[in-house]
Amino acid sequence: MMEYLILYLIACLMIAAAGRQRKLGFWGYLFFSAIFTPLAGLIMVYASEVRARPRRDGSSPVDPRAAVRFGLREATRRYEERIGRLIRSGKISLTYAEHKLDPLLDRLPETIRITADGKHLSPLDLILDALESLPDRDRNRIETSGR
Repeated sequence: MMEYLILYLIACLMIAAAGRQRKLGFWGYLFFSAIFTPLAGLIMVYASEVRARPRRDGSSPVDPRAAVRFGLREATRRYEERIGRLIRSGKISLTYAEHKLDPLLDRLPETIRITADGKHLSPLDLILDALESLPDRDRNRIETSGR
């Protein structure tokens, strides 16, 4: 009987060692295996995700999906700022921005490309570059020429 208990504990320790880089860690899988069974512990180890390892420089690891979402939010914010400047300068109207540029912003996740140096490229860049090269509208000249 004692041999079975020792084999049971050795199996639990082996499963815990296999799970030390996983979500629950060594102690979590050790207790799980001991309470339920080593077979259930083994299934849990291989069903769980690998824990992100800390970097040698002490910084936390980066989740690639979170980095992409952050980059997309930043790119959208920059495009919105550029569109706002175009509206304030009088180069485009708010209606034009809502009807022509907002659909491009909505499709940004599908059309944006990130370069190796971290810059983003999108068809919206070409349009905004062309619109920004237009001269500012002189509101006083427009108002006086209409009289």
